[in-house]
Amino acid sequence: MASVLQNDEEFLDKLLTTQWNSIKGGFENELRALENLTEMLEKSGVEFEYDIYPPGHKRDRYDSIDLTLKIQGEQPMTLQIKPVTKTERM
Repeated sequence: MASVLQNDEEFLDKLLTTQWNSIKGGFENELRALENLTEMLEKSGVEFEYDIYPPGHKRDRYDSIDLTLKIQGEQPMTLQIKPVTKTERM
């Protein structure tokens, strides 16, 4: 495998492009989710604060936490954002 990565530039470029598109898509998904969440909370009049952990942050990598949401009067909750068709509150 090492020789393929060292000697096949076209293959390596294809791998890197695929990986970059995946990273970019995840980053954009997290931003859209944050925008949707904050918009919904603002419209409902809920007082809240949040801390966001960008891709690569140790909270994201090791704890699977993309953001911490603090809604007034409730325990802080941590969220991981993924493209899903179903969500559950745990």
